[in-house]
Amino acid sequence: MTPLAQAALRRFAPRTPLAAPQDLTLPSPGSTTVRDLVNRYIPAILRDFFALPLTRLSPARARELARLQQLVAELSASEPGAIVSLVRRPTFSVLVRCLTHEIAAPKPNPQADKLAAELVEQGLFDLALMGASVPEIVLDRPITRLASQVHDVTLELDAPAMAARFSSGSVELTLTSGERFTYRGDVDVELPPSVRREQPFPRLFAQTSLALRDNNPLALFEAHPDKDGNAIDLGGHSVDAWASSLRGAFELVEKFLPEIADEMRLVLQQVVPVGYFDERHLSASYAEAIGTVYMSLHPNPLTMTEALVHEFQHNKLNAFLYFDAVLTNREDELYASPVRPDPRPLRGVLLAVHAFLPIARFYERLIASGELASKDEDLRKRLKAIVEVNREGCEVLLPNARPTALGRSLFAEIARLNEEFAGY
Repeated sequence: MTPLAQAALRRFAPRTPLAAPQDLTLPSPGSTTVRDLVNRYIPAILRDFFALPLTRLSPARARELARLQQLVAELSASEPGAIVSLVRRPTFSVLVRCLTHEIAAPKPNPQADKLAAELVEQGLFDLALMGASVPEIVLDRPITRLASQVHDVTLELDAPAMAARFSSGSVELTLTSGERFTYRGDVDVELPPSVRREQPFPRLFAQTSLALRDNNPLALFEAHPDKDGNAIDLGGHSVDAWASSLRGAFELVEKFLPEIADEMRLVLQQVVPVGYFDERHLSASYAEAIGTVYMSLHPNPLTMTEALVHEFQHNKLNAFLYFDAVLTNREDELYASPVRPDPRPLRGVLLAVHAFLPIARFYERLIASGELASKDEDLRKRLKAIVEVNREGCEVLLPNARPTALGRSLFAEIARLNEEFAGY
């Protein structure tokens, strides 16, 4: 790691040690737990980015990545806001985390070069469109696509461009025809016939977008026995239908779990659509993709609300697990899960309970409001079922957990919340 990179890390480094989480499951009034966690996660991703060992890449990719590392280190001093905006995006951080894993593999892997190339393109395109002070940087190789989630734009090229020149506020593409085309983020700019501008990240609410493009390399890897990956699929429904459903779900979170809604505004950046099902709901999240959730569409607004809260809770816990394992139990110790047909490591049971406890609070408050009085009996049945899932999960989790020092307070919070629902 260069001295310039080390200086950048010192600039962003947290000033206090990571504290034991007191309200990571259901935030207390005025909680700063998740904000503090985000403020640690950003410099941690930056550290991983600077620590990528270039010797495990091809010379060409290593040179490109080294140049991006240098640029990010320089901008960390002069334009730190631009670097925070870049690094906090899941479209950037998921590539860093996956590339870290691929480079650490025992044998050289061509996938590492592919991820490095995408990471460089992603970083330079985002910084250029931000208007950050990017000196002219040329990628003298084929470019097939440039995408930016924060700017809601993808440039798709029918034939790969021969080169791309990035600078502050623009990117110049040298097309196969020899024509040079400069893009500055203009919505109405006339494009060459071989270039298509798409807007695949329509805004849903707060900073959260519907992601019609997903660069998560792990998206098609699925651990759930009833699913087969998380390919983008609108399930035959329009973008407007998806947006309406997800906005309605967030509005219910705002109304009955406002403390969770505040955390979503801070963390949740994109929802990836993965199909439509009348009789079931499928959702997922990945530890490496903090800020992203995968959800199917369902006709029941309460089902959508449950799924949104559930997967967001996984994001929160996965962010904390990046810093502390919480459990010292081995991954090959398998236990019955209250929500999965397959035996799970205890961490899987923890993820389930941590996700369902706020949902129980949601139904408790919804019932108390009387807003859906005509469905009161169904709501109470659902609340009772969720409380039972949490009770069964805690009966497995709490006696078998061997927590870390920081994990003890998380388990104490879970035990307390589970006890609060004991009367249902």
